[in-house]
Amino acid sequence: MMISVQSCKANVGNITRLRINEDGPGVRSIIFLCACPLNCIWCCNPELCASKRFKSLTAEELYAYIAKDVVYFKNSGGGVTFSGGEPLLHTEFIENFIKNYGQDFSVDIETSLYTKRENLEKLIPLIDCWYIDFKVFDENKHLEYTGVSNEVIKENLRFLRSEINKDKITVTYPMIPGYNTSEENLSHMIAFLKELDIQTIDLHPYRKKQENKHIAIGLEPTVIEELSREKYQSIRERLIQNGFVISQRTFYREKEKCRYLKEIRKKLCQEENIPLDIKDCNFEGRCIGTCPQCEYELEFINKWQSKYLRKE
Repeated sequence: MMISVQSCKANVGNITRLRINEDGPGVRSIIFLCACPLNCIWCCNPELCASKRFKSLTAEELYAYIAKDVVYFKNSGGGVTFSGGEPLLHTEFIENFIKNYGQDFSVDIETSLYTKRENLEKLIPLIDCWYIDFKVFDENKHLEYTGVSNEVIKENLRFLRSEINKDKITVTYPMIPGYNTSEENLSHMIAFLKELDIQTIDLHPYRKKQENKHIAIGLEPTVIEELSREKYQSIRERLIQNGFVISQRTFYREKEKCRYLKEIRKKLCQEENIPLDIKDCNFEGRCIGTCPQCEYELEFINKWQSKYLRKE
């Protein structure tokens, strides 16, 4: 039975700033929304369902959290990605946010597609890219491993593909040893995605740290071995041989991220004649683009643009 969490507010478990070319293109904020109708034994974010540590936000309040980074969004082709949990439980909230605040940057979504058709119909005109978490092809196994049938998911993926271009869909494949990396599951999945002419796949090998999350919130984790490099490469090559494009992520870490964001600020100041000297970061801690110097420059640019726009 599907559950509904439609509301003018949404319970937000976490907001991750300044992700670069992860969960969508450009600089992004990832909004992790709470609650999920699935109960996957390997769940990578169990705290979003079990923890009571979240913020209940309106669309306006959420925008206030991310507003200062819109400069980065607009100048990198980035934006916001709604994740979870299951974001489609909050369709009304997402629709409200996009219509009121999401016109100047892209909005993507990561979802299992376990939802009512009407939720897809509402968001299809508003979402730029869809990341579909496709776990297990066999219905009985999907029911055993996640607690729900996957027939709704398959039908929704068919409907989504009929409504939008394949370039707007990426299937994310959580690779769970012993559960969905068998030759049988892979063959069925390949045939199904070929039928829908979906070509892009993002591979997510299982990580043991997911078990630590379960332990941290008082749950007994299912012990699963990490995927071997050989098995990963074997599956990857099989997908490529069948014509699939494996999504490539460019991970920016610490100083790399700092330099990327600094270049955006520097270019923007030059183009708009903003009187700010973008300085090299001398911060000695873990530099992820949020040191005092970076944040000061970002705040200055935002204030300058706001002042200029008011004059216009």
